[in-house]
Amino acid sequence: DGKSLVATPLGEVTTRFMCDNFPEVVDYEFTADMESQLDSIEQKKNSIIGVLDSFYSKFKSSLDNALKSEKTYFMVPELEVSDVVCEKCGKNMVFKEGRFGRFLACPSYPACKNTKAVDKNGAPIEKEKEEPESAGFACEICGADMLVRRGRFGVFYACSNYPKCRFTKQKTNEIGVACPDCGAKIITKFSRSRKMFYSCERYPECQFSNWDMPLAEKCPACGDILLYKKSKKLVVCRSEGCNYQREEEITVAE
Repeated sequence: DGKSLVATPLGEVTTRFMCDNFPEVVDYEFTADMESQLDSIEQKKNSIIGVLDSFYSKFKSSLDNALKSEKTYFMVPELEVSDVVCEKCGKNMVFKEGRFGRFLACPSYPACKNTKAVDKNGAPIEKEKEEPESAGFACEICGADMLVRRGRFGVFYACSNYPKCRFTKQKTNEIGVACPDCGAKIITKFSRSRKMFYSCERYPECQFSNWDMPLAEKCPACGDILLYKKSKKLVVCRSEGCNYQREEEITVAE
């Protein structure tokens, strides 16, 4: 919250659970005591097995008691109310977190199950009213035409035979750099957490991928490919044995 770290509801519940069931582990003295025991191993006053056995004998008892405990830990998150009105029941919809990120849901659930996808700014994404255009290639599963669709994370490709076929494919962009391992094109992709990375278009036949943007320029020191670290505004060599780097700001391909 601003410059301060604030515990989440899940963090508070986890802390209560740990303090109730494993007080020795979350005690401030635990780390200091463990360091002294590790020192005793180095000084040949104790053994690895001895230290582990001393810890686990107590820990196993606490673990068994925690598993047998019937105490329930509740997490009641505060819901953020939006200015979007549910068209089915008239109540202001609330923001919730799902496996694919934030979305809007009716507070009357389960009586009203209306939900809406939102973009990165929290604005509801309207469902497509026009017929989606053809992607120009066939579905890899059933052979039907693939269509260009738009979701909360942007444009993607989906099978026209939905819901019988649920095959989808990310829309990728070329960055104009050849794969250093096989010579094919390098494209942008997104992980499940929606973080962009760079991969060879021939994946999985070619395993090249990197979180940092590959550059067409070769390392002047060893000839390997150069990578751009956006967070540090730094150009570095991919080779672990090469220390070449320079400060530079480059526009990252989206």
